[in-house]
Amino acid sequence: MIIMQICGTVIFNESNLMSPVTALTKFKQKIHQDRNSELFEEFPETMGELMERAAENFPDSPAFNFFHDGITLTFSEVRDQVRATADTLSQQGVGLNSHIGVIMGNRVEFPITWLSLALLGAVMVPIHKKSTAREIEFIINDADVDFMIVESEFFDEMEMAIAKSDRIRLDQVMVLGPVENRMVLDYNSIVGAGDPNFSLTTKFGSDQLLNIQYTSGSTGTPKGAMLSHRYWIICGGRVQAHWGEMNSILSDHPFFYMDPQWKVSAALHGGAQIHFSNRMSVKTFMDWIHDYKVEVAYLPEPLLKLPEMPEDKKTNVKVFIAYAFSREQIIEAEKRYNTKVREEFGMTEIGSGLVVPYEVLDNKIFGTCGLPAVLRECKILDGSGNEVPDGVPGELWVSGDGIFKGYYNRPEQNKECLVDGWFKTGDVFAITEEGYYKYIGRNKDMIKRSGENISAYEVEVTLRELHQLEEVAVLAVPDEKRDEEVKAYIQLRPGFTAGDLPPEMIIKYCKGRLSSFKIPRYFEYIEELPYTPSAKVAKANLKAMKSDLRSGSFDAVENVWR
Repeated sequence: MIIMQICGTVIFNESNLMSPVTALTKFKQKIHQDRNSELFEEFPETMGELMERAAENFPDSPAFNFFHDGITLTFSEVRDQVRATADTLSQQGVGLNSHIGVIMGNRVEFPITWLSLALLGAVMVPIHKKSTAREIEFIINDADVDFMIVESEFFDEMEMAIAKSDRIRLDQVMVLGPVENRMVLDYNSIVGAGDPNFSLTTKFGSDQLLNIQYTSGSTGTPKGAMLSHRYWIICGGRVQAHWGEMNSILSDHPFFYMDPQWKVSAALHGGAQIHFSNRMSVKTFMDWIHDYKVEVAYLPEPLLKLPEMPEDKKTNVKVFIAYAFSREQIIEAEKRYNTKVREEFGMTEIGSGLVVPYEVLDNKIFGTCGLPAVLRECKILDGSGNEVPDGVPGELWVSGDGIFKGYYNRPEQNKECLVDGWFKTGDVFAITEEGYYKYIGRNKDMIKRSGENISAYEVEVTLRELHQLEEVAVLAVPDEKRDEEVKAYIQLRPGFTAGDLPPEMIIKYCKGRLSSFKIPRYFEYIEELPYTPSAKVAKANLKAMKSDLRSGSFDAVENVWR
């Protein structure tokens, strides 16, 4: 098997006899070469410089399209608005190393604000728009926030947080939209109101902090990942390296997540237009794909449960990015949409870590996370810090240019998770016989049943293929005889009831797809699963709902509802 990489794109030639292990070795060698490749040497130092370069290279090309609001901007218009906003923000006291909490929905002011802060050398602290006053107060204090920018719709929760915090006052709050409180600053008069020729005289480099991006806190209080300008520049630059040139990108995630932010970076790198929705919608997703001739987007897994349409194959999509898809789902999606569907493993802390290359003929890679991404090195270690043989599960460690700088104000946790430039992900992987990295599950999300290790992730991926299912969460239930048992929380799609998908039907479905010891014993139907601010199922909340996780569940062994 021949493996060739040009700026991250990998092409396999099945006619050659090179072994997969040799191919993987050569792939890693090319990754090292990419560290000094022309593409990455030409990266600018800061996001402000990247924006300026984009405006110079693609001045009249469309950049942002907030189609729900009817707002479109070219790259030169983005630059002018960013400069003008940075000017007025600096007049309010925002400057180098200022920490700015931002609470907004998906509107054009969000990326303009982010890039304005980047131009000033300030730090954005994006906060989930559904955060409670208590959660906002925690982040304000934890991240040492100096100013707040908040959309008026979310002002009340923020005001309650301010009242309890000694960190900032109301006159350090800028509000976008109508608000009765006159003690705050009017952000409407700040965005784009300054000098479009503004430039910062203070210089800083690629290591300058740009974001304190809070993780979900699913295993404790949220932690703020420190993300530099270099982090975001590499996040965007890798898109061309992995997928090739893209002209049209769909962003349907909330902007306080990292995904729309790296898409902005990608657009600035290559001159692509980003089409922003103000919400995620499976129902209208394909309309957006067709209307805006989208070439790259995340593929929502629930889309596969909708009826297949003749138009599905008639798109401009070059690649759908998938997360947590089974091998069967990827094959089905590629056939249905007549395009590439590529799995990727990423984290807030590392950006992209693993990727299934765009050009690949070996379908054994499907259902895995592929190979190390551009500018990333990966290894799998056991609990003693030794690399494990292929096929043996262990913890994935990742290193490389532009990974995060640690968690803000968390020195002890940084000592634990960052070792000699390597980040310990907490995720369990194994290298397959072909040399691919296969995700097994979270270290803290493994279930031990009668001596067998069970990945909650594997069970969840299998169950998600049921068309009646909206979402599922699998966790461990303590058991005196077997150490732990498997429990599945079932959230059904609208219009379905437990009678449409009873436990017996789920168990029958699992047989032949999962080993018998992996099939859940307990089933509980839940109207809506709890989520963390980063849109992950909050399993800690599920565990805290009741002292006995068996209560309210169907017990498949005893054949009773407990």
